[in-house]
Amino acid sequence: MIHGPAMTADRENPIVRVIRRAARNESAGLTDCELLGRYSAEGDSTASEALLHRYGGTVWRVCRAVLGDSPAAEDAFQATFLVLVRRAGSIRRPELLAHWLHGVAHRIACRAWKTHARSLRLTEVDAMATARPDTRVDDRDSHRVLHDELQRLPVKYAAPLVLCYLEGRTTEEAAEQLQCPVGTVKVHLMRGREMLKGRLTRRGVTAAVAGTVLIPATSNAVPIRLIEATLHSAATHAAGGAVEPLTQHLLRGELLAMTGKRLLLPFAVSLIACVVGGFGYFALAGPNGSTFPPVFHKAPAVKTDREALQGTWNVSTLESDGIKIADQMVQGSKIVLKGNAFTTASMGSTYEGAYTLDPDKSPKTIDMTFTKGPEKGNTALGIYKLDGDTWTICLTVTAKERPTKFEAKLGSGLALETLKRSTGDDPKPAAKPDQTKVAPPADKKAAEELKRFAGEWEMVSGEMSGQAMPAVMSKTMKRIVKDGENTVTMGGQVYFKATLTVDPSKTPRTIDYAMTEGPTKGKTQLGIYEWEDGTLRFIFASPGQDRPKDFTTKANDGKTLSVWKRVKP
Repeated sequence: MIHGPAMTADRENPIVRVIRRAARNESAGLTDCELLGRYSAEGDSTASEALLHRYGGTVWRVCRAVLGDSPAAEDAFQATFLVLVRRAGSIRRPELLAHWLHGVAHRIACRAWKTHARSLRLTEVDAMATARPDTRVDDRDSHRVLHDELQRLPVKYAAPLVLCYLEGRTTEEAAEQLQCPVGTVKVHLMRGREMLKGRLTRRGVTAAVAGTVLIPATSNAVPIRLIEATLHSAATHAAGGAVEPLTQHLLRGELLAMTGKRLLLPFAVSLIACVVGGFGYFALAGPNGSTFPPVFHKAPAVKTDREALQGTWNVSTLESDGIKIADQMVQGSKIVLKGNAFTTASMGSTYEGAYTLDPDKSPKTIDMTFTKGPEKGNTALGIYKLDGDTWTICLTVTAKERPTKFEAKLGSGLALETLKRSTGDDPKPAAKPDQTKVAPPADKKAAEELKRFAGEWEMVSGEMSGQAMPAVMSKTMKRIVKDGENTVTMGGQVYFKATLTVDPSKTPRTIDYAMTEGPTKGKTQLGIYEWEDGTLRFIFASPGQDRPKDFTTKANDGKTLSVWKRVKP
């Protein structure tokens, strides 16, 4: 039931109506992930309003299917979107938002139906049953069964059905939303349709009726008064006012079902602030056509984990598969979070993607989906904890299951890292004067020796400062040498480039790297090498250090030892 007089389009300030429409048009081009990020991280009220307009039709269709054209359907509609703004920051897969909202709306509507069925207000229950006199009871029940069975389907089949049959999207639009090929969406639609028809038939819905409920929606228009009433009640709630008791009851019930915990704090949720970016305001209609004074509200100022994590974090320590990675290798590595997006720079590689948090789990969970870089297409499942300016993450590398403890034991396939918040003026290590020089041009014998390095190589094993390099890292390392130019890649991305100079007349044989790209660009590294049973073994000192004398490394000596085998000449 709409609480208080609904604001209609006729009563809205025309200037503000233009401003709000412009804000909605700007937000219309943003993805669900971007809109959720704007709302959860910045409290952007236009983002939440855009989501209301985008998915209001689907939510309204579900509520009416269960509750008919009744006041309870309006309460369920409003409660669904209040749940959305309350949980916006913890939705793990934004691309499935339509399916998520369908499930929330269905559960809330069913809860509302049960509440009314248990009540003694039989007249209202009767009104719900007779609200659409031209619709047969069997037909109405079939739609309730449809939404029930739709939620029981596997997500990969249900999600495209919701988008194409409830949202009216094309298969191409659904594929873009779900981030998968069009052909895959078409197959999932076909299989999902067949599975759904079978389930409906088993529930007593005739084949003819089952076919009609699967006809794509042409219009799910939400009454403008309900849209405005939802905005009105949210703004009133944010100002400390009360919403319709049934709406509040439904909201509380759904949040309790989601978290499994009793909510003791008053829930201050806001769907839209009464101010539009500072450009103007709109008046809320009051009794007898009067107008409430303009109230300026922002989104709730509760500091969420997502908000607290925004910014740049420097990697302090890293442990992978039971092996602590030397500090020299992680120096300069960082993670930058902005909204729902992340960018990671680590050991010469750059990764980008989107992340989701669930701070209600214990331990708290994080999922990082990579869209660019060596891990493109992969999703790392993890747990995290935040203690002031220290952020600890444990993520899957090769493991398939999410970790439950903050540890990365040998053979676990996990990585454990500790990060410190960047202050913006982090001290940079003082650069040592590089007094080493590349050896003079090689003689004929050196030139012939250099030709032996040509080709593509892959790493067999690695060691740094007395610690073995994790296999998950070494197996991604490749080396390409051509005309004395050396390029080393990690996971398909360039780690560093260098010009080679060798002297095979020395014992042991010497090799110099003049770095042209990478973390030590402009520096020179001195090393030695040897050929052994078809493999090539190097050991290099850190820039500015003396040339190694043997093929051993010790703790904190800054030396890197690696063994390579040729895969292409």
